[in-house]
Amino acid sequence: MAKAGGPSDPRLASAVILVGGLLVATAGYLAGLAALIRRQTGAAVAWVSALGIVFHITLWLMPGLLSGDIISYALYGRLGGVYGLNPYVSPPSAVPADPFVAWLGGGPDRASLYGPLWTDLSAALAIVTAGVDPLLHVLIYRFLGSIVVLVCMMLLWRLLPLFGSAGAARSVGLLLFAWNPLVLLELVGSGHNDGFMLMLMLAGVLALASPTRHLVRGFLSALVLFTLAALVKYVPAVLALLTATVSARTLPRWRTRLAALAAACVLLASVTTVLALPWFDRQRPLQMVSNAGTAGDRYVNAIWDLPTRYIARRWVDRNGENLAAADESVRFWPRTMLQALFVVYLGFEVRRLWKCCPSIQAERARAIAEAGTRIFLVALLVVANQVLAWYFAWPLALASSLGWRSSLARLAVAYSVLYLPLFYAIHEDIVRDTVPWLLAYALAPLIWLFVLRTTRQVQAHQSER
Repeated sequence: MAKAGGPSDPRLASAVILVGGLLVATAGYLAGLAALIRRQTGAAVAWVSALGIVFHITLWLMPGLLSGDIISYALYGRLGGVYGLNPYVSPPSAVPADPFVAWLGGGPDRASLYGPLWTDLSAALAIVTAGVDPLLHVLIYRFLGSIVVLVCMMLLWRLLPLFGSAGAARSVGLLLFAWNPLVLLELVGSGHNDGFMLMLMLAGVLALASPTRHLVRGFLSALVLFTLAALVKYVPAVLALLTATVSARTLPRWRTRLAALAAACVLLASVTTVLALPWFDRQRPLQMVSNAGTAGDRYVNAIWDLPTRYIARRWVDRNGENLAAADESVRFWPRTMLQALFVVYLGFEVRRLWKCCPSIQAERARAIAEAGTRIFLVALLVVANQVLAWYFAWPLALASSLGWRSSLARLAVAYSVLYLPLFYAIHEDIVRDTVPWLLAYALAPLIWLFVLRTTRQVQAHQSER
């Protein structure tokens, strides 16, 4: 959807309807959540699942796309599957005669930023649908996103009782994810590959939590699944780090620990090599990693980046001779320091898991899910250069497995429902002065959670007295 212009722009009405619709959907989601919490009925899973499928069907029929990512998936897949080119070296504009490129009036000039597992899948899909109309080919990714979200729902349904959510609480935990407007619009309607990544993440957490799995096999299965998720987007690599930490802490002897970690390294390296080998370029062996790194050179609604433009124009480049260079010079040090602090924070989470590692298998998996949720939230609020709406599905998926009573789950839900309409209001230029709005969305859930906890502590103290 194109950005809206001034008040006379005819597209402004469409933008307002979009944001208004998101607000209505958010209100309906929160009302359904509140009603289910009040009713406390275990039979609600049928309604949650049935209405979730109805929502999916309406999104299959949704006209238009809110993101160009789904088109990029098809283009990069055709590069590898139809033309035999390396999508990590050649951009889609290298095949100007392709019907997709002609349909779009030109393709992107950037090579693929996605992991090799997703490129393998996109190339295979392009081979199967080589003669299909471009629009239908793109919409196939929407159906794939719907299937992936349904699988995520099944994984959450199995995880919730292992993490202590039984009966009605289990249905509420499922609703947190299944009816969330951000999940429905971005992972189904826009078909973002984050859904495929989240499916593998949740499968890895389930492998850790399942009481029927042998300890070492559970760790190795989880590490493989987290690695596969990271080969879609690099984000879940942090869960592999947390799992390796818990594995090393849990296994009885150092010899067993070292043997298990060595076997894991060999296994993960083998999986990565097999999936990445079709796209390996001898002349540029690190091209795939380099492309992934360039994904962070864009700046979208980053909280830490809000003062950059003001500082650059007020003190660095007052005459406006090279504003882009001025912005980058201002960004360098805060970005570098925040990234360094984030590494320190990761070390804190690893140390915390090492010192307070639970003895029960499901509790260990829950501790990893909690740490992963915190890390994702901190990354999006403090460190990330670009904060796109669908990124909040990362903490939401993990937090939903913790159940609605978890403070982390409530925090993840709060950020998802606040940021989705705000993101599109900013994207469509409905909101002009973004700074106060972005600060409000970042601080409001934290303030709300602090007030809620303080109120409960006061009430508990009064009850004891």
